[in-house]
Amino acid sequence: MLQSFYRGLQRDLLIWDSASTHHAKEMKNFLVERRIDQIMIPVGINLQSLDIAVNKPSKDHLRVKINEYIENRMVRNQS
Repeated sequence: MLQSFYRGLQRDLLIWDSASTHHAKEMKNFLVERRIDQIMIPVGINLQSLDIAVNKPSKDHLRVKINEYIENRMVRNQS
């Protein structure tokens, strides 16, 4: 019941940096048409939560797997 009541009012939120392409009129129109609000992170503010919480651990895990693969391949080639 509650979900159908708000169905027409739902919007999305996009949080991104203040790159010049994000300020373009075409981009603003694109977001408005799709009912997407935006928040610009000002230059100089370091909000890298995804880099810290998601990207770095993923890259670290991938690096370990790549190193294991390389080491195993080298051992097989020496045999």
